[in-house]
Amino acid sequence: YAARSLWALMTAGKIAEAREWLDQLPPDMIEGDLELRLVAASVLAFSDRNADSLAIAREVLDEPDTAAHTRATALRIAAGSAVFADRLGLLPGFLAKWPGPTEEGTGPVFTLAALNTRAIYALHKGETSQVRGFIGQQAPYGDAGTLRLGAALGRMLSAMSHLWEGHPVRAEAALLPALLHAERDGRRDAIACLLASVLATACYQRGDSEQAQALL
Repeated sequence: YAARSLWALMTAGKIAEAREWLDQLPPDMIEGDLELRLVAASVLAFSDRNADSLAIAREVLDEPDTAAHTRATALRIAAGSAVFADRLGLLPGFLAKWPGPTEEGTGPVFTLAALNTRAIYALHKGETSQVRGFIGQQAPYGDAGTLRLGAALGRMLSAMSHLWEGHPVRAEAALLPALLHAERDGRRDAIACLLASVLATACYQRGDSEQAQALL
């Protein structure tokens, strides 16, 4: 129950709340349950403890008899941790092992995670059209329930690709509707904050520093 609850909070973008609950769980409880340990690693991937998250994921991946769903989960965590730790050189290795959309143990959450990971790697190589191509593949899955955080990250990356090309107006148009929607669930949760930060950059680049400050 703890694992399912933390997973629901994390994928909905309630990362701070998930971290608060995680800090209240006894360490031996987390250590003794693989599912709970991986969910805990998912939460830690978005924090200053992303190195711990990566270590947990790698430990699971090194086990030769890891089940398909567990391996997919560990790969998603490892990729997310590497991104937040700014260790993008690790991403190709994780993506090479990523299961296909029809393989056992996968689903929409893992598909969006793979597309976001590929988009991040493309963005840092300056391949901005590829970024939007990867994110465009997310559209059929929607952005409800456990897909909220993944879909929001995709929108953010698409907007960043416009900023990379020097088109802040396009970035603003891509993010503003999504931010207004996200704010209904809380102006200071992770999704609203990550969208607002990039939108603020777009406003600042087009000369509206007051709006940028308000968003921040």
